[in-house]
Order: sequence, then C-alpha cells, then structure tokens
Amino acid sequence: MLGHLKPTSCGTNPAHKAQYQQMYCSICASLRRENSLAYSFLLNHELTLVMLAFRPYLQNAVPIRTACPAKAYLGRQDAQKHPAVDVAGKLSIVLGWVKATDWATDNPKFYKNWLKNTLQKKVQNILPALTTEAQETIAHYLWLTQTNSTDFEEVNTFTGLLSATVARAVGKETNCSEAHIDAIADLFALNGKLVSVADHLIDAEKDLVRKEYNPIFHEAKEKNTTWTEAYYGLHTRFNRLKIEIYEKLTTLQNGKVIELACAAMVRKAIQNLDKQVLKHTPYFLDLPTAQARGEFQPSYVKADCDCGAVDCGGDCCSCGTCGDCCSCCDASMLCCGSTSKVKTEEPTPQEAK
Repeated sequence: MLGHLKPTSCGTNPAHKAQYQQMYCSICASLRRENSLAYSFLLNHELTLVMLAFRPYLQNAVPIRTACPAKAYLGRQDAQKHPAVDVAGKLSIVLGWVKATDWATDNPKFYKNWLKNTLQKKVQNILPALTTEAQETIAHYLWLTQTNSTDFEEVNTFTGLLSATVARAVGKETNCSEAHIDAIADLFALNGKLVSVADHLIDAEKDLVRKEYNPIFHEAKEKNTTWTEAYYGLHTRFNRLKIEIYEKLTTLQNGKVIELACAAMVRKAIQNLDKQVLKHTPYFLDLPTAQARGEFQPSYVKADCDCGAVDCGGDCCSCGTCGDCCSCCDASMLCCGSTSKVKTEEPTPQEAK
C-alpha cells in the first residue's frame, strides 16, 4: 500500500515538477550518503510529497548538487541537505522494511526474507529515535499486515495513521508550527486512506486469481451481494476521499500552509492513481448477476503479471507469449505453462437463463 502516489508528468507545470524533483533527489542523496547506492531504490513517492509540503519550512537548508545514479541520462541534480531530508530518508527505509515484511509474510521466499532481515538491522537503529506514538503506529500496522487482517476499516484507518505519522516525523525537523504540522499530517492521513482503497480496487482481479483477501469479495460474501455492487461501493468511497483531499488542498493552499507546487503535485498524483484504478477495471463488472456473485467463473480469469506482461495470471509464460492463446497452449489457458489459471465449466444455457 506504499509508493502509489506518484505524480504524472503529463501536463505538469515545469516549475512545480522541478521543485518535486529537487525533493526527490534530496532524499535519494541522503539515502546514498547515509547508507549506500542500493538504498536509493527505497525512494518513496509519498515521502517526496511530504518533503514538498514542508519545503517552505526548511530553514537553513544547504543547496547541493548531487550525482544522479542515472547520471548517463541526468547528470548532476539540484538538491538540498537538511535534517528533515535525512529523517525522510530513514523513514523510506522503515516503509521499505514494512513492505518487505508484508511480501515475506504473503509469499515466503529466501530473497524476501533476506531483504526483510537486512532492512530490519537498519530499522532497529531508526525506530528508537521516533516518538512512542510513532513506534506504536508502525508496530500495529506491521501486525495487521503479518496477520493478514480482514478488518478493512482498521487497516484503512491505520494506513492513514501511518501516513500522518510519517508527515509529523518529518515536520518536527522543520521550523513549521505545530498547527501547520497537524494540518499537513491530516492531509496525508487522507492520502494514506485513499491509497489503501485504491490498492484493493487495482488488485481486485489479481486477488481473485490468487485467492487472497480483498474487501470487495469479503463484503460481497458477508452481505450476500454481487461483486459488482461491492466494487462500486468501494469505488464510491475512493471518489469521496478524492473530493475530501481536493477540498483539504484548497483550504491549506488558501491558508498559505502549503505552496501551490505541493497542491498541484498531490493533485497530479491522485490523477495518476485514478488512471491506474480505471486501467485495472475488473472483468466481472460486465458479467451477468449470477457470475458477479461468484456462483461460477468464466474459463479464465485475467490478471496482471509481476513481470509487466498483461493477462498472464501472475505466471510468466515459458514461450514469452501472453494474452491470446498460441498453438502450444491449452485452449482454456491464457498463457503457456501457467499454473495459476482458474478453470471451471461454463454454465449450460439453462443455468445462464
């Protein structure tokens, strides 16, 4: 549920994009300076937006030029050196550890456990510097992920609290007033809740294929309703959170709590998230009511593959062909060599009626 709020570059004001890039490069430089090049891969887009929100309050920030790891393309980049940026870098490691722990819990693999344990050694030195409240929030959120909680309301609440906690931790290292820190933290609490909802909308088909928890199917079963109705219920919640965030951005901008660049880039990030939700519109929205209740499934269920291929159900094809069946495929499969497809019998004409 972390890392989704990445602003789209399409139609972005160059000045706003430059400010965002400066904060992005600042966190990257801190991660490399305090750790190593490998830790720059833990760069978090939500934390970049947090830094952009607190950018006007970075008193005595030192302008620097940092060598970009992709310097063959980008060369040296403008950045800033400040204690708040270093805290953002440390929190990027903490959030990376939380994500790695979630991965290792859902699908234990050697490399996932290795990554989790490696990051945990770093985190042990970071957590004691945070407030007791922040440590408790992180611990409870981690517990929710490890136990695969089916209480979506609690998960959604603590995702928002985690985002707010991160914002407060960064804000305390700036000369921002407590009232403004709280206002900015409230904004990112809403952002966290939005990401939590969007995550399940985006992963609906994937969760169905892998038989993993998703509040859409859980609610449909509990309330004896259709997947379609449950999906649109969650999507309505997504839209209401968007409106609430837009209203909050306007209030903060008019109150001069955040700058125009921050408000604009948060809006761009939400627009990008909206596109992702639309892109992953689930197939069952077009099915008859009986199918949408899960009473039977079509001969295949499409899903995205982690390798970037489309509709391969989560397993990469040995022949490299995804999408339409090729000559070496079982006609009921989407991909060659796939083992994760859902195969059931099609309903008879009488059942379809």
